[in-house]
Amino acid sequence: MHEALIEVESVKTGVVEQAAYEHPWVVRFCHWLNSVALLVMIASGFQIFRAFPSFGAKIPQKDLLHWPRAFALGGWLGGGLQWHLSFVWIYVGTGLFYLGYQVFSGNYRQVLFTPSDIRGVWPVVHYYFFFGPKPAAREVYNPLQKLAYTSVLGLGLLSVLTGIAVWKPIQSSWLAWVMGGFHWARIWHFAVMWAILFFLLGHLIMVALHGWSNFTSMLTGWKKNPEYLVGTNLPGQDILDEDLPDKDLPVEDLAGEDDSLRRLSSKDPSADDPADEGLAPRDPASGDGSGQTEK
Repeated sequence: MHEALIEVESVKTGVVEQAAYEHPWVVRFCHWLNSVALLVMIASGFQIFRAFPSFGAKIPQKDLLHWPRAFALGGWLGGGLQWHLSFVWIYVGTGLFYLGYQVFSGNYRQVLFTPSDIRGVWPVVHYYFFFGPKPAAREVYNPLQKLAYTSVLGLGLLSVLTGIAVWKPIQSSWLAWVMGGFHWARIWHFAVMWAILFFLLGHLIMVALHGWSNFTSMLTGWKKNPEYLVGTNLPGQDILDEDLPDKDLPVEDLAGEDDSLRRLSSKDPSADDPADEGLAPRDPASGDGSGQTEK
């Protein structure tokens, strides 16, 4: 799926910038709704864990950790379960909606990690963690981002499967057996939650490092001056006119509160029109520009 591109000019400064439509509304909707559902489930999950904060024997009980009550949701075991089991439907429903859109729209190509991305992972790791040279950006997501986003989809699936095994250990006994039993299913569920938390931490750090435009692109869909467009020419205004109606163009969001932007047309139809300046077309047979020939 190609990204729609436009050029915008600041009326105030006259600076021309490029903007790419990176995130369709479905992706943005699922991103924010699933973020809320995930945070509620993590907080309520810690409340459930507080009821028995151990993975060992009940007698004698040795607590793994004492999670602060202030960072748990629900107040008690029953309250935590109610929050958890209510938002799990939002979590699962949003995930299925997102996956369905990605598959049927073809947008999954933007984010899916493939074998061709393997060799591009190390240069990005070298840049972020070992202060190496910055790799050239060629796509919306670099190979490391693709690896992270593809992996977190797998973690999301595991969180649901392990959660079912813990929630319904009798009805889904076969699923619990695959995971090593109820005890191990509970451990896997807890481990997957921490893996998702570490992903969220890294995700937020990367958003902060890449600037405000990276954050607002998940609100408006548009990103100004993405690195993979630096030094490239706008391929044609027909892309915008074909794929995106004017009502979907948030020019105010691209400019900010104190500036306004207008879309640049690919060609000004009046720029080369001699009639606009009161000039008649020049006759090739005429020596002057009067447009009349000698008789």
